[in-house]
Amino acid sequence: KMKWFNNPQTLEELKKQYKQLALKHHPDIGGNLKDMQEINTEYDQLFEKLKNKKVIASMKLIILKN
Repeated sequence: KMKWFNNPQTLEELKKQYKQLALKHHPDIGGNLKDMQEINTEYDQLFEKLKNKKVIASMKLIILKN
């Protein structure tokens, strides 16, 4: 279950949401360190999930072309 991100479907959406969250929650600009750590953890998990999804889609496309 995602606490910080709004169900991104692409890596681009994920990166855009991360940037918005970082601008709001980064400790260097008055945000909370614990919140930023949670955001980073969730980002890493979502990044891997979406990256793998993209790789699988590319592999399917290659298989269909051949």
